Amino acid sequence: MLRLDRRDDAITTAVTTIVVMVVALKNPTDAWEQPLLRLFDTVVGVAIGVAGKWIASFAFYKARGEPVQ
Repeated sequence: MLRLDRRDDAITTAVTTIVVMVVALKNPTDAWEQPLLRLFDTVVGVAIGVAGKWIASFAFYKARGEPVQ
């Protein structure tokens, strides 16, 4: 992240890496599942965020009486 000049994301990346490593240490037989679960969590979070933004925009335009863009 530092080489990509994304200094704000470096901490998030470090914390995520630590979480995956700690979970892998606690249960090493199923360690391969953790990155897949984190990817699934991320995809679900993005989908919820996009849906929330769409719903909020829809409600905002309807409340103002403007056509939905």
